[in-house]
Amino acid sequence: ADTKPLILHFDAHRDLKPEYDGMVMCHTTPFYHLINDGHIRSHDLVQIGIRQCDRQENQFALNKGVVTFDAWTIHDNINKLLLYINEVTCNRVIYISFDIDVYDLSYVPCTGCPEPYGLDPFQVAKIIKSISPSAMLIGMDMVEVAARSNDHREGTLAVQTLYRMLVNLQKAYS
Repeated sequence: ADTKPLILHFDAHRDLKPEYDGMVMCHTTPFYHLINDGHIRSHDLVQIGIRQCDRQENQFALNKGVVTFDAWTIHDNINKLLLYINEVTCNRVIYISFDIDVYDLSYVPCTGCPEPYGLDPFQVAKIIKSISPSAMLIGMDMVEVAARSNDHREGTLAVQTLYRMLVNLQKAYS
């Protein structure tokens, strides 16, 4: 948090709930607490691929100035997002939080919270490539990847996504 990173949050969900099912810290609350507790500046959170949230999360994001590119916006005009990402990541320290359910449910049949109308692998690859070469990646996470029986599609997609992130963001923070 001391580096004030720009967070690129790929997800179907906002994860901006103050609590969920009586739990203050869980998979639907991290970005609310990071912003509310002052660990990140709300305008340094860029949410990509969002397509399921509640009114309270939307209002919190709007009030705090969270930057959002929902899946419909990306499908209609990905170039707007690509230009924004290239500009906003220029000479910035970045952290990527990647929830596998940013992908359309047809690509991630095993994840716990799949949503229709998600992004496809080509769109995600374009977004990753649009990150400025001057950006410094300080960390990333890949969450909610699951497997069922001998279905390796989701795991393979996760590995290939991570590979593309690492190849495109070779500059390390030191």
